[in-house]
Amino acid sequence: MYFSDLNIDSDSGFTLVEVIVSLVLLGFVAVGTTLIFFSGVSGYVFSQQASAVSQKANLAMVRLTKELSGEMIEIESITSGSVTYVYQYNPVKKRYIALVGTGTRKEIKIAVGDDPPTPADTDVEGVLIDQVSTMTFNFQKCDDSAWIVSDDMGALCKIVLTLTLFINAYVTDTVDFVTTVSPSGHDYIIG
Repeated sequence: MYFSDLNIDSDSGFTLVEVIVSLVLLGFVAVGTTLIFFSGVSGYVFSQQASAVSQKANLAMVRLTKELSGEMIEIESITSGSVTYVYQYNPVKKRYIALVGTGTRKEIKIAVGDDPPTPADTDVEGVLIDQVSTMTFNFQKCDDSAWIVSDDMGALCKIVLTLTLFINAYVTDTVDFVTTVSPSGHDYIIG
């Protein structure tokens, strides 16, 4: 059999335009698949980070609720980022819940002693939670008016605690966590 006997049509095959169009379409499919893959991966990573910060905040809120509810018998001072109080089980020493740190990312510490933790305090002992942006306390009477330190402890009906935490150490996105604490002797019912 000879080459001339094969009856090959000289017009068969792909033109350059058809090859280019096929490659462009394949490129669009590849880009779309990659975008879908990366959005799925980034969604997974975000959900993992949100879950981790939520667990940290939950543990911190449980501990702070315990400190501020039945174990606090007298509040000595309140500042924008700390509370000094007398602890039921050791009324000789003061206890402190304080937001400490010098940058935008701070820590909450629970300390016992004569002196409160300072913003420049770098000792890791007593750190309850890190990556904190802000912590606020709103002390209220039962009529929702503000409670102040000079008021009778029995008039304190609820403490609204708000924590603003960074999602992770690398981003500036934050999330807020809020809880209402009922001090000893009051049964405040939320909403």
